[in-house]
Amino acid sequence: MTREKPILFYDSHCNLCHAVVNFIKKRCPTDRLSIVALDSQMATEILSAFSGDAKKIDSVVVLKNSRLYLKSSAMVEVLKLMPMPWKILVVAGIVPRFVRDRIYDFIAENRYRWFGVCEKCQTTPND
Repeated sequence: MTREKPILFYDSHCNLCHAVVNFIKKRCPTDRLSIVALDSQMATEILSAFSGDAKKIDSVVVLKNSRLYLKSSAMVEVLKLMPMPWKILVVAGIVPRFVRDRIYDFIAENRYRWFGVCEKCQTTPND
């Protein structure tokens, strides 16, 4: 039985998102996680099978073991894949999801204003 590695889908037009992805890419072994831009054809094909309309997804998403994780839950799943000492941040998962997602939503709503939008779409770090 082959086990597919999790996939992180991110907003490639967001400077904050791209910085987070670069941070993850430098620290998380590539055999543990694939990284794909949300606006890519691959993301559309994969996510449409799970959510119907992939274009409506506007948060970070992790696909792991045939399950979609959104917003802060997606980031907790990524932290589980990270090596130490970063993996210890998974304790953020003990905070109730509705609290984590409120914080996530606040940052997401302001990310373009605070961090800017990429003039030129950044390439997917790996897949």
